[in-house]
Amino acid sequence: MVQEIMTFFGQTNGTTTTGTFSLQSDLTSSPVTYIQIPGGMRLKIWAKRLSGAPCIVNYQVSHVVPPASPVTISSSDLSSAGELDLEKRRPVVIRGLDGTDALQITWSQTTAAISSVEFEAVFEEVGDDE
Repeated sequence: MVQEIMTFFGQTNGTTTTGTFSLQSDLTSSPVTYIQIPGGMRLKIWAKRLSGAPCIVNYQVSHVVPPASPVTISSSDLSSAGELDLEKRRPVVIRGLDGTDALQITWSQTTAAISSVEFEAVFEEVGDDE
């Protein structure tokens, strides 16, 4: 199966201390607040990057679309202004069980400021390389 790495990115609004990222990619026609994982597929997040002001970023999964009562499966903490690159030997994996699974990414900050998130991900069919 041919795979393509997709890069998604978003930015805090700079006016509130919590929120959900609006994500953009060259594959989306407009920003999205969640990524739906089709049934029988999985999303693998291989790299995460944070930059800007201090920020905690939570990667959350919900089993309904749009996301409701999401569960945090991974977090990244940019504890001081700057940049943080996290490359994964073992990716964060989110399985699409029946097509109603979704990933959303939220932020929290002590003081509202501009921070950015970027991550690289691949969609795969479940069963490939298991």
